[in-house]
Amino acid sequence: MRLAGGAMLVIPPGAVSANGRLIARTGGPQVGTNLSLDGQSAGAAPVLAAAGSQVRFELTGATLVHPADLTMQVDPAALRQAGTAASKPGAAWLAFYDAAGHRWQYVDSRYDPVMHTVSAQVTHLSVWAAFTFAWQQIGAALRHALSGLLSQRATPVPCPGVNGVVISNSGGPDGPVKGCVSQSGASQLTVTITSNRGYAMIVPTPNSVTPGPREYTGYQEFLRTQPNAVKKLGGEYLGPTASLTYTMPLDGPPVVFNAAASVKTYLLDVGILLTTTILNIRSAGLSDCLLDNMANSGPLPLTEAPRLLVECLPIIGGVTRQAWAAISDFVAAFAFAREYVGAVLDLNGDAVSNFSGTVHISRPALPLPDFYYATAVLPENLYVNPTYPKRLGIDNHDWIDIQSLNGWTPDSMTMSGVLNYDECQPDCASGPMVTFPVQVVATAPQTCTLQVDQVGSTLPQQAYVYSKISVNALSGSPPSSLVGNSVFHVCG
Repeated sequence: MRLAGGAMLVIPPGAVSANGRLIARTGGPQVGTNLSLDGQSAGAAPVLAAAGSQVRFELTGATLVHPADLTMQVDPAALRQAGTAASKPGAAWLAFYDAAGHRWQYVDSRYDPVMHTVSAQVTHLSVWAAFTFAWQQIGAALRHALSGLLSQRATPVPCPGVNGVVISNSGGPDGPVKGCVSQSGASQLTVTITSNRGYAMIVPTPNSVTPGPREYTGYQEFLRTQPNAVKKLGGEYLGPTASLTYTMPLDGPPVVFNAAASVKTYLLDVGILLTTTILNIRSAGLSDCLLDNMANSGPLPLTEAPRLLVECLPIIGGVTRQAWAAISDFVAAFAFAREYVGAVLDLNGDAVSNFSGTVHISRPALPLPDFYYATAVLPENLYVNPTYPKRLGIDNHDWIDIQSLNGWTPDSMTMSGVLNYDECQPDCASGPMVTFPVQVVATAPQTCTLQVDQVGSTLPQQAYVYSKISVNALSGSPPSSLVGNSVFHVCG
């Protein structure tokens, strides 16, 4: 049966119980279609809209005992504002009107974006219509929500600062993240990194920095309970306008904190945005489900977002199972939202810099450690820059001649030289001597109490020295006792 407006109904042989009369009307009173997803009126901001004419079927004298095939025309104008989402299989679908429940019920449909038709197998004949999302209204709702996402700012708090410590934020006073430092104890800093935006970010922990105690609410509370969340997310989760705290030494090289939105945080932000602005439903439970998926997965391409949303959306309170019978419809809405969100965000300065911000902290430089070493048979020796040892005695017949000082920094000291090894055959006085090129590396500075052999005095003294010395052979195979970390005695 072909109807006005391009609709077609095919009833297979044997699909009706007896000979009957079928009447189809495309005119007459129209049942309201401007509804939210749960079937309730959405007032001035409907979520769903009719995509073509309604068809009212009346079958008398028989009943439909097997499914029939119904195809209805979709008005291209209804999808004009949908962008590339208009080519998605879920951009339009069929629904019938449940007179008892006063709501439209969705059925599994097949939308053909080339022919602009949508088809489904129907099990009864009543009032049917093609639906799509109210794309223009959705765009307006997203724009309104995004304005809040991008305009939201953290509440300003005093930052007293620390003498000798300089902190700068990318983007100036209104940058995506703000940093603050305060002194805790004689030699420690407490650093606070605060999101200055309404979207979430991930903050990798820099070297030599220790994450502080966490105070979580909402999504962060969930992340805190995940044992490998930081590893799998790629850093600490920084919620919208929330803060993270860290501790680190007062002295040392500059430290840079990078905060950036990721595919996973973007998915969370847009997913919540969709459920609260497009679907007009509560998002309770969605964040936990999304984060559970994200925290237990590797790097995700953005194309995985619809799959995760399909898995998580049915758990949301207030949405009936019937509403999710054609869940691919929502995937089309997500594709539209992603495109629309991207277009709007590209107009924002944060999006140009990939939703990222940095906090750069310069600290007073560490003091230059002294070089200290001792052996079991030789006295302790202490060298202060620029003086360095020309020979490192190991015992009474083995030693290292230092040929060059390659570097002396707050973190390490490197020297190159030659290891002289006495094979003591037949005795140590007879030799022979064997040489090996070596590198001596001193690291891990700390303050120690030393008993340095000085002229006229052997009193203990405090010194800031390297506490680890390694002898590394550059070629050859010297005895294991003459290379490694235990050749020389160190403090600590």
